[in-house]
Amino acid sequence: MHVTIIGAGPRGLVTLERLIERFRHDSRQLTINIFDPYGIGGRVWQADQPHELIMNSNANFVSLFTDESVKIDGPIVTGPSLFAWSQTDSAKEFINGLNLSNNSNLIQETNLIKKNDYPSRSLFGTYQRWFYQHLLSNLPGNVDIKLINNEVLNIKKNSNQFIVELNDQKLTTDAVTMSLGHIENQLNDDEQLFSKFAKTNHLAYLTPTHPQEYDFKSVAVNEPIILRGLGLSFSDAITLLTKGRDGYYSRDDNSQLIYHPSGKEPQIIAGSPRGIPFHAKGINQKSTNENYPPRFFTSKWIENHQQPGSLDGKEFIKLAHKEIEYVYYEKLIQLKYPAIDVNEFLGEFTNTDNHAELIHHSAIEATDYWNWEMVLGKGQKPISIENYLIADITDAKLGNKTGPYTAAFNMFHDIRDVIRQIVNKNLLSDEDYQKYFLNQFKKESSFLSAGPPESRSEELLALIKAGIVTILKPNMKLSIDHKANEFITFSEMAPNKKFHARFVIEARLPAVNVEKTTSNLITNLIKSGLASPYLLKLKNQSNYTTGAINTISDSEQLSSGLYFWGVPTEGKRWFTTVSPRPNNNDIIFSTADKIAQEIQSL
Repeated sequence: MHVTIIGAGPRGLVTLERLIERFRHDSRQLTINIFDPYGIGGRVWQADQPHELIMNSNANFVSLFTDESVKIDGPIVTGPSLFAWSQTDSAKEFINGLNLSNNSNLIQETNLIKKNDYPSRSLFGTYQRWFYQHLLSNLPGNVDIKLINNEVLNIKKNSNQFIVELNDQKLTTDAVTMSLGHIENQLNDDEQLFSKFAKTNHLAYLTPTHPQEYDFKSVAVNEPIILRGLGLSFSDAITLLTKGRDGYYSRDDNSQLIYHPSGKEPQIIAGSPRGIPFHAKGINQKSTNENYPPRFFTSKWIENHQQPGSLDGKEFIKLAHKEIEYVYYEKLIQLKYPAIDVNEFLGEFTNTDNHAELIHHSAIEATDYWNWEMVLGKGQKPISIENYLIADITDAKLGNKTGPYTAAFNMFHDIRDVIRQIVNKNLLSDEDYQKYFLNQFKKESSFLSAGPPESRSEELLALIKAGIVTILKPNMKLSIDHKANEFITFSEMAPNKKFHARFVIEARLPAVNVEKTTSNLITNLIKSGLASPYLLKLKNQSNYTTGAINTISDSEQLSSGLYFWGVPTEGKRWFTTVSPRPNNNDIIFSTADKIAQEIQSL
């Protein structure tokens, strides 16, 4: 049997491991070709990328091995998490054997890293390389593996098999599984305008791409540079432009973080429509198998909502918000209001729809009331960026089991599996899915729970105080100054305060949009009909484009023997960007095992 895996990142590697273990006691010969032009780790997890770039997961929350928590039919084969592996002598031996330019940084990291630290992306890339070599060294005799550093351009159906097309050859295979990441899109009208202006005037305009590929060599000392976006790519960019240029941080006598410029930094001007960065991830206090149980999206609730379209969108948002607020008030009372009986308060909170009255008649001060407008940065009174960061960092440092806001935001993570069930079972109508899930809940979840580690937010605050970074007020605008032949940016709230620059970065990853993608593979799959965009049918008979590729089963089938999962399904699925987590029955393991099981049965 011949199987093709496209994408050598975490999902591709976990699929590879699942196929190996399922065929370990199979009498058939299995040949697996794994394709990725970037090699093991894929585009995102290159082992030799700038060491300053870090993951957004704790070191002990990442593993490529199954464990006893994973509910699958296939064999469980345990192994070390990223953190556990990093603490072994074999990890250091493996790193030294790679002879990478950042070997010394990787070795130093393994000596210093703690389980709740955020590891470098290069360390995770190195762990993936080790994992691949570990699989090769433990292959059964009936399994052959070949890694091909090339891009697959097309897949064609050929009777019961598939033709895999590269730029220089064609291969026949029995099954194909694809797990791709973020891919650039065709430029929209504004991006085309800015790109043309930059080219004509010898400026630099970077469209959405992966941060490790930002090229800042032409950005001069003290030169203004505009970053459009205040999410994770923004955090990566300012790290590369500061620590990546030999700046460093220290603590003063009051334990405040201070930035020490190297003198090589540019002047960074950044902003977004909201005008404030994503909320920081708090210090982790949870074990890898620890989640707060849902209080409203309970197993009984799930049992009563099995029919597609049976969940009202407003009710979904109401329950999701109650999950978040419940945890907030629990931690707030424990932290600040010992005179309040927390169990009695939470019991009443669970059983009433009139939360405002309950809270108003409690001893909780009005300034501590949960306010969705405020936490989402939509308040009537704009908060200064420094005060916003100080408050956010202070709560984040309390930890995700202690800080009221941090614990509440972390609840978005703890209810992921329930939310995935709601999405995967199509419990919301297409109309409500668009309005309440994609256009509200997903955005709230990203802003509140998918921000950078608190250490990055603290660094940003220090950079602002050092005069290296300027954050614009909300409603950032980018335009062209034809007289000066430069880009110009400003906030609509302060239109007279304008900043000129020759260098602009769209500081965000490319959006998932399979109809606009530059991927030859996805475009050709859709042209041939082997794949299709995931569209929502709205009441006015129009189609809403989610940007996702459509799949037809929990195993992410496109058709028998053809599978597609990961980032390009975001919109059909939810939260496809995370790495596999140990001791948590992670869906990445179960999906990979389903794919391997179905391939084995062909």
